[in-house]
Amino acid sequence: MSKGIKRLIQLGYVSKKVNPDDKREFKIYVTEKAIAFAPEIETIYKEVHDKLYLQLEENQIDQLQSLLQTIYKNFE
Repeated sequence: MSKGIKRLIQLGYVSKKVNPDDKREFKIYVTEKAIAFAPEIETIYKEVHDKLYLQLEENQIDQLQSLLQTIYKNFE
């Protein structure tokens, strides 16, 4: 996780600041550069989403989402 955040900081998409209430903790903030990039990310997300579900019926989509949620919980 920290490698990913470090990379996003280097690219200028997020900033990291020490939490004033707990000096051991950092807070991550989205930068203006990331906000400006958001519409492009949304477009890419929509294209991937549409292709993912293109030939699936509603019940198949429900099954897929349920399976993915179960898999996700395994990583918590």
